[in-house]
Amino acid sequence: MRTLSVIVSVIAALPLSLFAQGPVQQFQAACKAAEKNKRDVMVVFSGSSWNKQSEEFEKEFIGAEAFKKQADELFVRVVFDFPREREKTDTKLLEFRMKYKVRQMPSVVLLDPAGRPFGYAGFMRGGAEEFWKRMKEMVDLRVKRDELFAKGRSKKGLERAKLLVEGLELLPSQVVRDFYVLEMADIAKADPTGKTGFIAKIEKEEALKREQTYYQALFREKKYDEIIKVSTEAAQEASGEDSQRLSLYKIQALATLEKFDQAKKAIDAMASIAPDSTLGKRAPQYHQAVERMKARAQKMKEAKTAKPMVKKRTGPIVSKPVAIVSDINELKEEAVMLEKQALEAAKKENELRKQAADRKSKMAALEKELAVFKEEEEKSKGELEKAVAERSKLETKAQAMKDVIENHEAMEARKRQVRELEEKAKKLKKEADDLKGDSQNLKKSE
Repeated sequence: MRTLSVIVSVIAALPLSLFAQGPVQQFQAACKAAEKNKRDVMVVFSGSSWNKQSEEFEKEFIGAEAFKKQADELFVRVVFDFPREREKTDTKLLEFRMKYKVRQMPSVVLLDPAGRPFGYAGFMRGGAEEFWKRMKEMVDLRVKRDELFAKGRSKKGLERAKLLVEGLELLPSQVVRDFYVLEMADIAKADPTGKTGFIAKIEKEEALKREQTYYQALFREKKYDEIIKVSTEAAQEASGEDSQRLSLYKIQALATLEKFDQAKKAIDAMASIAPDSTLGKRAPQYHQAVERMKARAQKMKEAKTAKPMVKKRTGPIVSKPVAIVSDINELKEEAVMLEKQALEAAKKENELRKQAADRKSKMAALEKELAVFKEEEEKSKGELEKAVAERSKLETKAQAMKDVIENHEAMEARKRQVRELEEKAKKLKKEADDLKGDSQNLKKSE
């Protein structure tokens, strides 16, 4: 396979027209093809032109017909082939590498059609058989993950949370926070009191990574006094093993400053916080390490104060050694500059990670709030339907009652009219009888 410095080659199950597209479009096309064909996605991160293991992997696996045949049964394959020079690499490829946390070449990342990673593998010395055994094991774990997720979503409360946690624990821990936010939000909603402990564990792991990055940057810049101050304050605010862990930064800084006695006292103080903890039990080992550092420092001092041996010169002093010293000094200055730049980069990275963590936290909160709104919407929808039905029922009853009243009033009106007519008929009859009597009287009188 030819080395591609700026583009990605997508192998198998994709139309040839897609090769003209960029990395993002090709990756999206691979995910669509995987969804359509009910397969997963295999992404290979390689450096075949400069990395020996990538070259071997290409020959033994990617280029082998048996590999292609087996891979096509399970995956849609995508190969990201990187050049040696970072500046010549497509920025989208670098983003893919960072997004999927790929640290070495070659690396294989298995994803579901939604682009969520569920398995990682590197170059394997056991050959194709061991490689495919590992691939199938990871696919089996993905199948189990989906079964647990589906089963969990059919449950409620703590049982739902436990099944979702069980599914997430099958995955590489470094990808859970970035790619399984919805499941974590679901767990938080189903287990609001945190009985599973899973969300707390993930948050603690992330906090530890930020902590390590922060102190590593301070050590690179040799800000030992600041390390002692910050770690002491942090250890006082913490408790148990957390306090012990934070104390280790102070101990390391004191030993680096050759304050060995203070370092040993700090070790004893650290151990006394929780003597039976893992760190507490390691106190004797830390003491030994400080003693070794002390011995090395003493030897270096003695070497500096020792009278150097003078060698008899056999020729003139030339300028070459001076040039070498000058080059070394330049390298030292450059190294110092690079350390400072690395510190700034670490600080920026730490800040960006914090911002990303805040965004994810807000997203999780919003998703949780959205889920509540959806649940309330469904509930209110049912209540609205009931209210509409009740209103229609009451309106029908009211109309029926109104009709009864109107009929009753009409009947009463007709009754009154009948009575009035009857009274008139009586009067008319009486008048007729009177007239008849008068008529008879007139006849008699004649």
